[in-house]
Amino acid sequence: MSNPNRLLISDGSDETGSLISHIAEEVGYSVTRATNRKQFRNAYQRKVPTLVVLGLNTPDIDAIDYLRVLATQLCRAPVILTSGTDDRLLATTHHLGLSFGLNMGQVLQTPVTAETVRSMLAAASIDHGTKGAWYPSAAAIRQAVADGELLAYFQPNVDLQQQDTPIVSSEALVRWRHPIRGIIPPKEFLSVVEQASMIGLLTDAVLTFVVRQLLRWREAGVARPVSLNLSASQLEDLTLPDRIIAALDEVGLDRSLLRIEIAERAAMANAKITSIILTRLRLNDISVGLDNYTAQFSPLQQLLSLPLREIKLERSLVQLAPHDPASNTLVRTIVAIGQEAGLTIGAEGIETVEMARTLQAMGCQEGQGFYFSKPLDADDFTDLLQRRQDRVDPTNHPFPTYI
Repeated sequence: MSNPNRLLISDGSDETGSLISHIAEEVGYSVTRATNRKQFRNAYQRKVPTLVVLGLNTPDIDAIDYLRVLATQLCRAPVILTSGTDDRLLATTHHLGLSFGLNMGQVLQTPVTAETVRSMLAAASIDHGTKGAWYPSAAAIRQAVADGELLAYFQPNVDLQQQDTPIVSSEALVRWRHPIRGIIPPKEFLSVVEQASMIGLLTDAVLTFVVRQLLRWREAGVARPVSLNLSASQLEDLTLPDRIIAALDEVGLDRSLLRIEIAERAAMANAKITSIILTRLRLNDISVGLDNYTAQFSPLQQLLSLPLREIKLERSLVQLAPHDPASNTLVRTIVAIGQEAGLTIGAEGIETVEMARTLQAMGCQEGQGFYFSKPLDADDFTDLLQRRQDRVDPTNHPFPTYI
């Protein structure tokens, strides 16, 4: 496993699979093809891939069975589905993967272009400037927190309903600035953090970083609210609101500049305690939003009992909405019900102008995704905020990208 970028693809002999395999090898991936379940399982155990691609319309390949194999192996790698036959089947399979606890990535409608494949591979790639597999220990992560190596990147959230799509907020995404390996993405260390029950420690470190950065943005006159993600385990900690409020009040920061996001499943894991924690946050002017909403685990009416400000649509719904009638209808329904309840409806995973136009036409207020900007470090995001604040756009481009 000397190559840090390892692709496992089901079969890979059809046109789409061959294209993905060829480009992956071209950009430096180690590619393994599997033509049956046994090969697939053995290849996973031998290679431990960093990216998995499953084709739904590949003969003799049972994608659901393969997803179950990945789940039993506790796969953390992004799983990409490809299909050119049935949009609804693709969406259903994607949701099943989520229900197995897998890291389901984007869905690719075939035929795919080389540009789309390159973008997918770039998003999943690991480039640390060093070779070799690397598995950080809990002790190493704990020391990294103590040494201040945990930080946040920021991905902008834009107003889809204004012509120049101004930045209205951002999402804080954890990174590890390793002294040797450089910037390490969360997919390489979060599983260790979760297994070692260090999520609270990690969140406190990111919160401290975000608060300091918000102070800098306030001084520069470009402050925008930042969203921080909480896990299910943190929603069982009744002291959490006190710690968050104290971190803001200690430096005199406006509480409304921090927002909290929780996942759909986490919201309903312990509904009573979750409601207590979220209500306390809202009573103290800290906004609460639901992240990655699919309508799979909880009906929207049930979630409306929580003190939410925003619901953010999960990327698979966003990516299927332009061309899948069922997903399109579901998104329209969520937008209508949510807005009737006074919620802001956002969308993540917007990667094309078609997705942006579709969500805008449906009335979705806010959007986030690589079409607008990738996650940026604090300095680059500061530059972006300042450029956008000073910008007078002479064009009529409906969705100006930021980078």
